[in-house]
Amino acid sequence: MSGLSIRFLICNIFIVLFLSALMLIKRLLRGRIPEQTQYAMDFTCLAVLVIPFLPIRTEGIRNILYGLGRLGESASSGAGNTQVGAYTSSAASEAGWITDFAVSVDSRTSSAAGIILILIWLLGAVVMGALVFRAYLQLSRIDKSSLPLENPDACRIFRLCCAQLNLKKTLPAYTTPWLKSPVMTGIFRPRIYIPLHVIHDSDESELRYIMLHELNHYVRRDAVANLLMNLAGTVYWFNPFVWYALRQMRNDRETACDAGVLAVLDRQGRTGYGHTLISFAEKLALFPFTSGIGGSARQLEKRIRNIVSYHPLSAGARLRGAAAFILSMILLVSFVPLFPSFAASGEHYRFNTEGKNIDYIDLSSAFDGSEGSFVLYDAGADSWQIYNPDTATTRVSPNSTYKIYDALLALESGIISPEDSDMTWDGTEYPISAWNSDQDLSSALRNSVNWYFQSVDSRLGSYEVSRFFNRIGYGNGDTSGGLDSYWMESTLEISPVEQVELLTELYYNEFGFSQENIDAVKNSLFLSSNGDSSLYGKTGSGQVDGKEVTGWFVGYVEQKGNVYFFAVNLRNSDNASGSAASDLALSVLESRGIWEQETAL
Repeated sequence: MSGLSIRFLICNIFIVLFLSALMLIKRLLRGRIPEQTQYAMDFTCLAVLVIPFLPIRTEGIRNILYGLGRLGESASSGAGNTQVGAYTSSAASEAGWITDFAVSVDSRTSSAAGIILILIWLLGAVVMGALVFRAYLQLSRIDKSSLPLENPDACRIFRLCCAQLNLKKTLPAYTTPWLKSPVMTGIFRPRIYIPLHVIHDSDESELRYIMLHELNHYVRRDAVANLLMNLAGTVYWFNPFVWYALRQMRNDRETACDAGVLAVLDRQGRTGYGHTLISFAEKLALFPFTSGIGGSARQLEKRIRNIVSYHPLSAGARLRGAAAFILSMILLVSFVPLFPSFAASGEHYRFNTEGKNIDYIDLSSAFDGSEGSFVLYDAGADSWQIYNPDTATTRVSPNSTYKIYDALLALESGIISPEDSDMTWDGTEYPISAWNSDQDLSSALRNSVNWYFQSVDSRLGSYEVSRFFNRIGYGNGDTSGGLDSYWMESTLEISPVEQVELLTELYYNEFGFSQENIDAVKNSLFLSSNGDSSLYGKTGSGQVDGKEVTGWFVGYVEQKGNVYFFAVNLRNSDNASGSAASDLALSVLESRGIWEQETAL
């Protein structure tokens, strides 16, 4: 949860950058594009506020602001509250070619920072929601005490205004003594409220201008925009830049509505409309989900200037407006890759099954009640075998299986080389004796030596690590959980199907990397030979509060003229380890004649 809240905060920084860029563009184009376009461009503000909640993959910049991410790193990694355990129960481990280690994360510590941030956000959102709800109750009371518009002259003017705007049906209009200025509200039951003093104190021309303004809000569906703005203000209550952008959007809403009224008036009518606006100075609409003719003195001053300088839209103005709106959309699209994925844990990978030869198999007896999946890809036959397709496409923490690609990153970045992959142990005592010595790439992968790969990541930095995992398309690519443990029941997630796809790309070097580096990683994954068959793979185990909750075994079997790629994932409340996953995988591979397990013992 800490990673979730930190990603949301990082998203808000990119939101601020987007809003600043959009406001600058609008300021530069002010007076050169129609008011309606200015308002239309504001909707890209609402669109960018939705992006952090979409389950999208982005291939661009992640964790540029890693300093902010470090706020939750210690909490999300659980670095100060971990236990290291070794699993040696499997037949493969007894054979000496798989050793499975895991670090236990304390869930209470790992989620504390995230819970605090989420609770603070929820508290603010609840307060904002309560204020909006209170306003809704006030409007409901006004609605119950209002009466249908019955003044003959007012009704006649209202019908004429509806006809002038080509409305197919007359909008319900009500009178009330409890409002200072007219408002239009309602999405499913739109209606207009006109204060009694407006009807009594206004002449026919003023009443016409007022009604035209409110009806223009209806024509423009501003009630929907009001709802979206209030939702945005509730969710982003803590972001002053969002509040400023929403205030500007409300101002643009009124100027756009003014332009709609001016378009149906002659020169004399425009002057009268301006005088009507002045008479409503400082008469604010009372409710956050309504639209009204009134506004602050500063806002009305701007609107009066727009009225004075109003000219009917020319073809050139329309063309500039269209170009400006397209520019705002391009800006929005260009910012999407900057956003870290905010999708919740357990998101599904969209596996493209079209044109694929897939056999959905039943391995429930082999899994013996355990939750998990098995994925096998026969490269020679170009066919798939999948057990439990829903789980096979669900992303979970990769744990130590990520080290396959972190090893490739170390080679591609030049930190190590196929000829010299040695790293010196710094003397830190670990509970696992195999970690307390100098390592090379083969021993680091075989013994799953955390400090070896943490050293690689710390040398490169957050940006380079994130860029690499996104370049190769590794799961959700989210390394925001901290360089010490983003792979360990934290933010980085991948599905079994993706594991197999990536292994295939690695084997055939579809990444376009140095073939020498690819071969070095493949050689380091070697586990055992059996006649003409060779087994390569890597386990991964996830522990939370000392319980084995996730087990992985991914790899491939090389045979003469063919390669089989596989991934097994186990998920349980306990007893789901990499060793258990390797036992299950070898058993299934043996049953399909791909690998003879007994020979390896």
